[in-house]
Amino acid sequence: MSVYDILYNLEDQRKEKKDCTWNLYLEDYLMLEQEKDSFYQFLKELFSFDKNMRICTDITCFLQCDAIANQIIRYKDIFKVANNPFVIPYILYSGTYRNKAFLFVRGNKADYPIAKGLYYIATEPNGLLEEAKNELVASSFDAFSTNELLTYMISYFSSEQKAGNLQRMLDRTLFSDMEEMMEVMKEKGLFYQKQREADNFDYRCLIACVQHWFLLKKCSYVQTMLSKTQQIKEDVEAMKKLRKLAKRRSDEIIFIPFQELKSKIKL
Repeated sequence: MSVYDILYNLEDQRKEKKDCTWNLYLEDYLMLEQEKDSFYQFLKELFSFDKNMRICTDITCFLQCDAIANQIIRYKDIFKVANNPFVIPYILYSGTYRNKAFLFVRGNKADYPIAKGLYYIATEPNGLLEEAKNELVASSFDAFSTNELLTYMISYFSSEQKAGNLQRMLDRTLFSDMEEMMEVMKEKGLFYQKQREADNFDYRCLIACVQHWFLLKKCSYVQTMLSKTQQIKEDVEAMKKLRKLAKRRSDEIIFIPFQELKSKIKL
């Protein structure tokens, strides 16, 4: 099943079953959007490129707790909130290019790994978009200039370029190597630690912190595994070392334990 078929069949808030907030043509979404910011202008340009472009917003996506990578990462707090879905802010897709889609989060370079973490969750075994894992690219909106992002997207949709090739190009454009990406992810992890001091910190904020720490851990683990798996997949010992490195990097994302975080909730 193509990414178009999967996304098109998601039901939005207009139906009893709510898989997402909106799932409609981009033209209709633009009429609903009140804030005429840079993201709005970006969407208008995409609509000019393809009148069949559609947008799906706030897509709910549940963690597959039994997935091997999630068991290896062993961030147990995520299983305590597993009944709360992850939310993918935006996916753009089109009936014109049925095998291509673009996942977005709002944010800058530091939020790029969050977008990739959402991609990894959505496309893991039994995940919502597992069948479309080779048809989806993920990014944060402000990691690139609007013109750069438009160029990347239009080129991707209108050519034979593979999603994986574009994703790796985006990675290389933003980060010189995996170590730089790790530094960004560790800083982002610290950012979520500071959220507990906010006056409005509540259980919803707690869930967001736990989920975002897991997204960072997921990104660091899978990104490390993908970097060398193809070269060493026949070498058992090398694979063991790679998994150990991936687990170590995942552990470098520091979090606040669930119970301690819970004690910070403002009553």
